[in-house]
Amino acid sequence: MKINNLNTPDSEGVALVTPRQQYLNIVQKGFALLEEQKDYSQANVLGKLATLQITCSPALFSNIIKLSKAGNLSLKAVSQGVITIVTSELGCIFDESSQTFIKQENGNWEKKVIPDSSIKSAITNGIEFHLDGRVKVEYKTEFFSSAEKEVIEIGLRLNTFTNYFTSLNPTIYKNHIIDLLKKGVDVKAYLIDPESNEARLYFEDRARYQRQEKKGTEDVQRIIERLAEVVEEINAQGYTGKFHVYKYKHMPYANFFVVDGDAKKGKMIVSHYIYGVKRAEGPSWEFSKQSNNHLFTIYWESVQKYIENAVPIITGA
Repeated sequence: MKINNLNTPDSEGVALVTPRQQYLNIVQKGFALLEEQKDYSQANVLGKLATLQITCSPALFSNIIKLSKAGNLSLKAVSQGVITIVTSELGCIFDESSQTFIKQENGNWEKKVIPDSSIKSAITNGIEFHLDGRVKVEYKTEFFSSAEKEVIEIGLRLNTFTNYFTSLNPTIYKNHIIDLLKKGVDVKAYLIDPESNEARLYFEDRARYQRQEKKGTEDVQRIIERLAEVVEEINAQGYTGKFHVYKYKHMPYANFFVVDGDAKKGKMIVSHYIYGVKRAEGPSWEFSKQSNNHLFTIYWESVQKYIENAVPIITGA
């Protein structure tokens, strides 16, 4: 987008916004939009700017957002990068008259996600390793958007999963799940049964190095109560696909995120639970039947054993 020189009065003699103020508006309002609708942090946006070959330090970006401080050349470059990200990923353009982002009226817009260069990954033998811990919500929604039959998530507490529904703007995650249900895809989530011996033993052991795990079973029970409300609310809409949450009685070893596991195009992301390390910090492995059929078969067999005797959190569901 070309940014015009606006440092002139209009026909009625009212001073228009200066170019510098417009650059600030673009960055500040663009980031606010990305934060609200994509759950992006400043680090995520910086990673995307780096992909666009726009140099911006964390301190500079923070100064622009919080203090409106930056050199004009740097500010202009960052604002142009933010416009590219917002337009590509949200389909919004910057409207100079209102000094805010508005939805494009062009029906030919196609979403394009700018890669976040801060997310380190490596690909070996058909396996993509996400080295900075579990993938972000934006990556997950893109990952399951191709689902045709079933999406499965197996976790421990499913606390992050639950917060996606209860704490984030619906456009970030919930609406994507509803889109799946509308087209007949079943969504199934699994968490540990808090009343099981496996849960008690697991949390007691983890608490030796992470004190917050002491109340793990109590946390899971509270999460189940929150999830039950989400399940009832969504399924009450009568979508073709169904949303269910189940409890399993096994020692947890990994977080599994599977799309169409029985299909030829089945794929999954696995994050192993590493003892003494926060679960969210464990690296993730991404692979598919087509990229590494042998590995997929092994993990898919494990998934089947996890869910074989699981029971729904809502009786009769």
